[in-house]
Amino acid sequence: QHYTLPYPAVTSRRLLEGNGAICDRLLSHAKADVRLSTPVTTITRIASPSTSAGEQPMMTKYSIKTGEREEEEEIYDGLIVAAPLQLAKIQLINFPSLEEQGDYDEGHYHRTVATFVTSNMVDPTFFQQHDGFDPKNPPDILAIKPGDQFSSIDTQDPASYPGSSSTTSSKEEEQEEEFHVHKVFSNMPLEDDTINRLFGKDHHGRQVHPVDWRAYPEYSGFENRRIRPLNIDTLPGGAAAYISPIEWAASAMEMSCIGANNAANIIAQSLQKMKHQEKQCEL
Repeated sequence: QHYTLPYPAVTSRRLLEGNGAICDRLLSHAKADVRLSTPVTTITRIASPSTSAGEQPMMTKYSIKTGEREEEEEIYDGLIVAAPLQLAKIQLINFPSLEEQGDYDEGHYHRTVATFVTSNMVDPTFFQQHDGFDPKNPPDILAIKPGDQFSSIDTQDPASYPGSSSTTSSKEEEQEEEFHVHKVFSNMPLEDDTINRLFGKDHHGRQVHPVDWRAYPEYSGFENRRIRPLNIDTLPGGAAAYISPIEWAASAMEMSCIGANNAANIIAQSLQKMKHQEKQCEL
């Protein structure tokens, strides 16, 4: 049985705009060309021939096609694949290094549903608790039985914040501040009846937002799996990396940052080396 648990409250830090704001700021600072809802279908490695006999091959290129424009392709000098291949369904074409690396068990990813419920309380009668249970500020709740309908409930910050910009009146703002956002982790989508019993009927008219995704790898049998290397194009001129395998060590934003840093170093070193060789060929 797998459980997704919240971080302990004493160490957890949350952003008012959500943790996704970290990525938004970084992408904005890098002036990146971000294309959402544009699934990549194929990535083709294009090997450049040698300029003359005995010389090293020039820089490899990577052709990318998307579902929106299958007939068009875009060419890049470097490539970082930052999504699990078994989930993204991206076809990699003409990657000899992948063939040389042999077969790898890509594994499966565990389904997690995070349901965010805006409510002013957690109903203590659901947990058969009356004394010492503050329904408006409950402790983090963890479920331990395999048959439980959820694995954890974590109370987030208030839905509204004092001093935040709002068009509502002071009375409405004060009333709105009584509501909190509760994050419920489960292995399956929660039924309406379960939400009603967890938070009472008062949550009606408030926001209930489920997020269903493949959160992290299924770690059972991990010690017997061959995990794909970070570098997926080890031939001369190659500059391609695959971040997702690092999740098989641990799955967290911090691990993704480590994988991204390693991938960026591989790409930067490869491109720098090939540009140096190109200059040598020109001399």
